[in-house]
Amino acid sequence: MHVSASATSAAASIHPVTFGITFLLFAVWFLETDRLWPFALFAVLAMSTGELMGLPVAGLGVWYALAHGRRRAGGVIAAGAAAWTFFAIYVVVPAVRGEGSIFFGFYEEAGGSPLGVVRTLVTDPLTLVRLLAEPHDLVYLLWLGLPLLFLFLLSPGLAAVAIPQLLANGLSDFRSMTDPRYHSVAAVIPFLLASTVLGIARLPVGRRTVAAAAVLTCGVSLSLVVGPWPRALGVKPLGGRDNVAPARVDALRAAAAVVPSEVPLMTSNAAGAHLSARRYVYSVPIVGGAEWAVVDLGDPWVVTGDSPILTRDPGAVSGLAKRLRSNRSWRLVFERNGVLVFRRLDS
Repeated sequence: MHVSASATSAAASIHPVTFGITFLLFAVWFLETDRLWPFALFAVLAMSTGELMGLPVAGLGVWYALAHGRRRAGGVIAAGAAAWTFFAIYVVVPAVRGEGSIFFGFYEEAGGSPLGVVRTLVTDPLTLVRLLAEPHDLVYLLWLGLPLLFLFLLSPGLAAVAIPQLLANGLSDFRSMTDPRYHSVAAVIPFLLASTVLGIARLPVGRRTVAAAAVLTCGVSLSLVVGPWPRALGVKPLGGRDNVAPARVDALRAAAAVVPSEVPLMTSNAAGAHLSARRYVYSVPIVGGAEWAVVDLGDPWVVTGDSPILTRDPGAVSGLAKRLRSNRSWRLVFERNGVLVFRRLDS
């Protein structure tokens, strides 16, 4: 079964990433104040939100050992968290999925798997350097640092805990992983925020208020430019996608209302955000066992093979719509502004 990534994330009332960021922030707080049992609770909660979340927790263990001098406790934290990530990637995921992680497809150029990346590091390190130094990677680092005025560099040890996730993002073939508006920042933002707080605390008393006010002002100002707020005025945010025409929005809403709940469904990527709260959801152009299909001709993103990366292919979308129109097993039950709804007749 192929499930749209944007659909599953948008359908949840609270995305797991939100929990991950919150849990990591609490973990930092408790570790900074030497409260190990509350830290352990929030570290476990954080690791439960993703198979790679053990890496930042392991990094926190290293930081705790070096910054606080608690080497035994820090070593136990680092070893346990690293072991969890290994177990999650090589035991839990294959046991559930029947094969390796689908997200290995993000790293084909870097080696195709964690062990493949290590082999590339040994045999062809310049490839990894090139992947990490692409222009969009450098812009990504700028956007991460600018709202905080790079003050996290005043607490470099804690800021460095974000490095494993930054490397994972930078080595990926999937451009969205180096876009700070996407969930790949979950294991980055908590450490940049916390190290900014600790960094400002190291400044002379008279400069702390000024530094905190500057960070707040910069962050709010940038959110007014690149955040969702301009859309309230009908303006596209900096770097954002064009606003969807009201007629198409109305068509998508009407199409979503036509499809019964619970039925197996194939859907375009954006429409899936409102239709994925069901057991079986297939992304265009994967028909699978779908009994209904929502095809948005204005949404060009499709899945290709078993890759988790969506590909822009308007021809595949229009071709699918044409095939469904001509297939006697399917009937067109809705069409408006390029949004089509089909129903399988034998369902």
